[in-house]
Amino acid sequence: MTDKEYKYYAFISYKREDERWAKWLQNKLMHYRIPTSIRRAKPDLPKNVHPVFRDSTDLSGGVLAEAINNALDNSRYLIVICSPRAAQSRWVCKEVQHFIDTGREKYIIPFIVEGTPNSNDVATECFPEALRTLAGSRELLGININEMGRDAAAIKVVARMFGLEFNDLWRRYERYRRRRIELFALIMLLITAIAIGVGVYIANQNSVLTATNRQMQINQARFVSEKAMQLIESGYSYNAARLIIKVLPSNLSDTDKPYVSQAERAIREANEYEIMTFDKHESGVYCASFDKSGKYFISASGDKTIKLWDATNGNVIRTFTGHKQGVLCASFSDDNRHIVSSSHDLTIKLWDVGSGDCIKTFQKVTGVFQSVKISPDGNYIVVATSNGDIQFWSISNEECVKTLIGHTGAVSSFDFNPTNNTLISASSDKTLKLWDIETEQCIMTYSEHTDKINSVRFSPSGKLIVSASSDKTIKLWSIETEKSITTFNGHTASVSYASFSSDDKYIVSSSHDNKVKRWSITNNGYVITFNGHASSVYSACFNPNNSNYILSASYDGTVKMWNIKNKISTSKNTIDPNNAVNRKAIKSIKYSPNGEYIAIAYTDILILDAKTQDIIQHIPDGYSNVVFSPDSKYIAYSSTNNTIKVLDIAKKQTIVTCPGNKFSINSIEFSPDGKYLLSTSYNKDFKLWDATSGKEIRTYVGHNDSVNSAKFSPDGRYIVSTSDDNTIRIWDVNNGIDHQTVTGHKIGVTYAEFSPCQTYIVSSSYDYTIKLWDVNTHEDIKTFNGHNGDVTAAIFSPDGKYILSSSFDKSVRLWNINGDHEVKRINRHNHIVTGIDFSPDGQYFISCSYDGSISIHEFKHLQEIIDETRERFKDNPLTAQERREYYIE
Repeated sequence: MTDKEYKYYAFISYKREDERWAKWLQNKLMHYRIPTSIRRAKPDLPKNVHPVFRDSTDLSGGVLAEAINNALDNSRYLIVICSPRAAQSRWVCKEVQHFIDTGREKYIIPFIVEGTPNSNDVATECFPEALRTLAGSRELLGININEMGRDAAAIKVVARMFGLEFNDLWRRYERYRRRRIELFALIMLLITAIAIGVGVYIANQNSVLTATNRQMQINQARFVSEKAMQLIESGYSYNAARLIIKVLPSNLSDTDKPYVSQAERAIREANEYEIMTFDKHESGVYCASFDKSGKYFISASGDKTIKLWDATNGNVIRTFTGHKQGVLCASFSDDNRHIVSSSHDLTIKLWDVGSGDCIKTFQKVTGVFQSVKISPDGNYIVVATSNGDIQFWSISNEECVKTLIGHTGAVSSFDFNPTNNTLISASSDKTLKLWDIETEQCIMTYSEHTDKINSVRFSPSGKLIVSASSDKTIKLWSIETEKSITTFNGHTASVSYASFSSDDKYIVSSSHDNKVKRWSITNNGYVITFNGHASSVYSACFNPNNSNYILSASYDGTVKMWNIKNKISTSKNTIDPNNAVNRKAIKSIKYSPNGEYIAIAYTDILILDAKTQDIIQHIPDGYSNVVFSPDSKYIAYSSTNNTIKVLDIAKKQTIVTCPGNKFSINSIEFSPDGKYLLSTSYNKDFKLWDATSGKEIRTYVGHNDSVNSAKFSPDGRYIVSTSDDNTIRIWDVNNGIDHQTVTGHKIGVTYAEFSPCQTYIVSSSYDYTIKLWDVNTHEDIKTFNGHNGDVTAAIFSPDGKYILSSSFDKSVRLWNINGDHEVKRINRHNHIVTGIDFSPDGQYFISCSYDGSISIHEFKHLQEIIDETRERFKDNPLTAQERREYYIE
């Protein structure tokens, strides 16, 4: 390529769905300043990396527009935002090919935001075809944001563009960021000091100091909340929880510390999935396993060490050193007194747990050791070898006393039956073999896997076997038959390990797709996925005394502990995925006031048992709305002919029909006493009906456009309605008079309701906002911003302290009425969220979507979360260094 002056430093190519990444990277590059000291050494380097061209036009007929061609020709580098979407884009491929055709392939920088390059799987492939054709010496290495982190990946782009050392740039960037944090803290202290001085001068000293201290606490809480969220995003939720608890009030009814909504969000997020990350190893971790007590675990690593950890606080108790190469496997003896390990150095070592000393080294074993354990009686070290056999070595005389021979490939794993003298083994020959240890005979062979088997484990009862294979499946077997019971599919790469929970009900698996999965044996294979590791996961196991916790080890150099209970409660799909309803757009969802039922409306109406989610009734003529009567005995729903029907749940009979409307019905509402019904439609008025006779009582006229919702006040005296005319109106139920018109939303208002204490009204709008209003003054008290689409509804929690909202942006968000930021965001749906509701006791909330999905989420009280977190970390507070680092004083 001839050297010339280019108009742009780089051209960013991307698929429209990845525009947020393109904007982010363009902003990062154009605001990055190359350090002065580096520019002194290389005077030809620019001060800033700009301009950077980001294409925001569309193509016609798949032909590159002339403007795009010009921009490509005038850009020194081409940065390709790589994802499975980009891999399918003809536009992105043409831009890459254009650079290749002009002889500038080495100036292409793949920037991977999702997927895997050259994976040969359409679902995960992230390189466009033009990049995949650059094989051999021409192959380009991508910069993977998921492996490096956002900031590091952007810095690496700069390093590659200008031929600079990444480590040098990154160290300088880290120093610069720390200085900014320190400067920010200094500025805040100076501002606070000035505020204190001025306040003392102009007003009462004590009151000013109190107010200033309060503001300092708020500023500190916001700063610490931001740091906690950064830790969570980096996979360190454990440390985030230890940090954020320091700025939350001890008791929400006291005023020792101010409430800050960002802090509530941080503690809810920190307690949601991961419990702890253990990152003291200097290389990949090949396995991690608990001792019998579940209080401690060991990890074996490519850094040649084995570490013993305290599972309750994350501290390293002891490091076992002696192997000359990476440690492949390590396991406890049944009495927890010893550890046995195998290594790439072709030795097996026996260690004393208490002292950390190596007791014996076995060097006569032939082959590479795939798996090693101490026999249950403590007399033998049992080794699975690459030669295809399983050897029993006497610990006392270090001689091989028994060999199980029969596999035709390397033995990768084995396990002892906890109830009898049998052993199960797995091999690269694609088979499992069950052995009688006493006779050394193979009892049974299991052979359904289509690729090598990587692990095998007995269940605690000894009746079941689980195997994990490179064919991407996990199989469940009975020891009594050669045919598998169940096959679990879901991993997208080789499954490295699988094991049972202590009650035989669940299986946990790890995979080279970087994921950990928990499978239910008894609940149709219901699966929970844990994402967080940055590389292949080599092992995963349950805590033997508490199956709510899973331990996983990864090539990314970390061991992670996960909280299953939190994961289940926040993402439980209440409808069987195979149920027909899940393939239809669900339009509304409601709890019954007694908490016993859930009703959903799509093209039909379903009534479910709230505890079991079993379908109690199926009403085929429903349409889009459903609501329970206050006594939970009846439901009212809109039918296909725009009528409203009232159904007796127990008798399964329609008892009342309200006459047809000209327009489709938007909402239905029972009065608090159950005597009346309200209905709104695409007309400009709405109606009040007698719920026992179906007769129309009154029409409320006043809105200038379609009425979207109408709700009774808790005392039944008033109605609040919303309309596409941008207004909220409050009506007197008895005389139909428009009592008050409330304005403030910029466009149509989708929903509004009174708070349980009838002090406030909450409203949602197409303007992406939620507003809180004073019922008496009708003043706009607060506006909640955050949604990125039309807000379909906003409702109060039963205690009136929280607001739950749903949106076209596919999210459900939770807001504390005393804060100004969301305290929880749920992104479980793949389409518009159409319905939300709280359970009557406020312990759960539920949501539904046009994608046919329903999710139920546990909602813990903030005080309960604070108390649990303080108890959890009472013996592991922040260190003095951590307190200084995060300005906790």
